[in-house]
Amino acid sequence: MADTKRLITIQRVAANGTDYDIYYPRTVASQVYYDETNNLTVADHITDTAQIHLTAAERTALTNYNQANGFAKVESTGYLPNSIINPSVLAITTEFANIAAMLASTDVPAGQLVWVTDASGDTTVTSGWAVYRKKVGTGIDYTTLAGWQKVAEAESLDVVVSWDNIQGKPSSTPAQIDQAVADDHTHSNKAALDDLADATTGTSPDEVIGLTYKGRALAFDDQVTTFTFVASGQTAPAASTLDVGDFVFVEA
Repeated sequence: MADTKRLITIQRVAANGTDYDIYYPRTVASQVYYDETNNLTVADHITDTAQIHLTAAERTALTNYNQANGFAKVESTGYLPNSIINPSVLAITTEFANIAAMLASTDVPAGQLVWVTDASGDTTVTSGWAVYRKKVGTGIDYTTLAGWQKVAEAESLDVVVSWDNIQGKPSSTPAQIDQAVADDHTHSNKAALDDLADATTGTSPDEVIGLTYKGRALAFDDQVTTFTFVASGQTAPAASTLDVGDFVFVEA
């Protein structure tokens, strides 16, 4: 039979000689039962380390969640609300002297930004600083640049692009392009000019045509019959300057 605790009550006559005052027991934890079946008192409950007991400070921390001196409570998304995130957490708080030092680090959380003072160890950086983000995921090798993502670099600020550094540029030189712009003009008779063509041969391989208009051959200067008018008293052109068939009219 389990040992049963007994309470003793001693009463004394009150000052009025009629009522009784309870003198013993005083109300202490060891004398207050909360489980008489198992013979357990409040004192047993308090000393039971398996039970959860909150201190005043802990109760305040739970009550004042997401406030000063309280616990942080994540939202349904599984993340902390932006209102309680320290702005410095989102800033660059870690710096490395070079790329090798960054790759050798083991205490940078995934997703954090870091500053590398001399990022020339990255083949995409010629010189100067760069900012990197540590990638998030499982099985990522952070000892190589494949585990990091470059988000900014000194070379991307105040960029001065020269013609020599342009990729996929035309083969023409800047001077040639400037000249083409300077020579740019229009023709009011463009439709007529478009009908001109340069035919190298005619119907037979030995027949040279040259310039054509709407498919018809045009004569060369030495094939055109000219007519020259010489006013009275003026000198006629020398015969050696004329072609066969040319006409010269000399005014009397």
